[in-house]
Amino acid sequence: MKQNIIAFADEFGNNSFDFETQGTHFIVATVICKKENLEKLQKDIDAIRRKHGFQTGEMKSSGVAQNHLRRIRILEDIAKLDIAIYAVIVDKTKLN
Repeated sequence: MKQNIIAFADEFGNNSFDFETQGTHFIVATVICKKENLEKLQKDIDAIRRKHGFQTGEMKSSGVAQNHLRRIRILEDIAKLDIAIYAVIVDKTKLN
């Protein structure tokens, strides 16, 4: 059975191998949900955003800073969502 899904992707890092001035890792992460659940997901994300004091837009990790207990609470709420998360992390120092 075919399902309609929607995916949201983001990347971190770049393709540089100049490790003295650039990062050593490149990351692509994707959040996937069923298209029929998109409206509920948007409402649930907005509720999480408000609960944890974020403004509109992305919930940036930099907004959490070093507050690891807050980060855990946010991730616990996100873990309850009906989504799949796929990520690829490349350690560029291991590439030939």
